[in-house]
Amino acid sequence: MELVKVRGIMTLHHLSSRPIRVLLPLLLVVLAACNSPQQKLDDATRSYDAADWTKAYNDAVAAQNEAQPPLKQHAAFVAGLAAYRQDRFDEAKTRFEFAETSTDKDVSGQAKVMLGDLLVRDKRPDAAAAKYDQAAMLLNGDAATRARALATAARDQAKASATPPPAEAASEDGGSDGKAVATTAGAKPKKKATDTKPDPKAKPAAKGAAANAKDDKPAAKDGKSAKNAKDDKDDAKSGKGFTIQCGAYVKESDARQRARELTDDAKKAGLPAPTVKRLTGRDGKKLWIVSIGEFKSRADGKKALAKLKVDHAEVLPIAG
Repeated sequence: MELVKVRGIMTLHHLSSRPIRVLLPLLLVVLAACNSPQQKLDDATRSYDAADWTKAYNDAVAAQNEAQPPLKQHAAFVAGLAAYRQDRFDEAKTRFEFAETSTDKDVSGQAKVMLGDLLVRDKRPDAAAAKYDQAAMLLNGDAATRARALATAARDQAKASATPPPAEAASEDGGSDGKAVATTAGAKPKKKATDTKPDPKAKPAAKGAAANAKDDKPAAKDGKSAKNAKDDKDDAKSGKGFTIQCGAYVKESDARQRARELTDDAKKAGLPAPTVKRLTGRDGKKLWIVSIGEFKSRADGKKALAKLKVDHAEVLPIAG
C-alpha cells in the first residue's frame, strides 16, 4: 500500500514539473524579447516623445550597441536626435553620420536632413544645401519636398552672406490672417560708427553689454564652453528677444504650409500660433521665416522648445 502511494506521488510530481520544464525556455525567450534592441529602441522613442532626452539617448545608445543593421543605424538616429535636443551637437553629428549609412532610405534621408541643420548652424550653408539635396533623393512625399525647400533656402543664405555689404533688412510680418504689416524700413546703408556721433540713448545698452562681457570671463574659466559664452554674448546684444525659428523658405506657400503643420503642436505646448515673416534684402531676395513665440532670453525659448517637441527648430534672436 505504501509503495503504491509513493509511486503515485512520484507520478504526480513528474506530471506537474513537465509543464514547468516546457514553459521555462518560453519564459526566457519572452524576457529576452522584453530586453531586446528593438524594445530598447521603442523605449527610447517613447522617452523622446515625452521630452526625456537623457533616457532617450541612453536607451537608443544601448540599442545601437546591441542591434544589427539596419536597426543599428535607426537607433543611432534616435540617439542623435536626443543629443541634438541637449545641445550636444558634436555627439549628435557622430550619431547622424553613422545613421546616414543605413540601407533604410527614410532613416538615411532624415539623418542627412539633420546633418544639414548642423551645417547651417555652423554657418556652412553651401555644404548644408548639398546634404539636403542628398536627403531629398532618398525621401518621398512631404519629407522630400521639405528637404528640397531647405536646400534652396540654404543656397539663398549662402548667396546673401557672400554679397557685401549686407543690406539693412526690411521685414514684413505675414500673420495667420495673411496680412503683411511693415515692421522695418529704410534702404539707405548704415554709416560707420566712426562717421557719426554716439547716440546718447545707446549708452545704457553699451554699459550693459560691457557688464555682461565682464561677467562672461569668470564663467569661461569655470569650464563654460565657447558655444555657451557666444550664446551669452548674443543674449546681451539682442534687444528684441528670441523666438523659436522653425524654418526658412524661398516660397511663401511652403512657409505657410509649415506654419499650418505646427499649429496643433504649438497649441498643445501652450504657445502662440506660428507666424510667417518675410525678410527682404537690398537685392530683392526674399526668405519666409516660420517662427513661434517671443521670449526675453534664450533660456526661456529653450524651455518652450522642449515643450514644443518638434524637429528642425531652434531658438534664435528675433530678426528684423
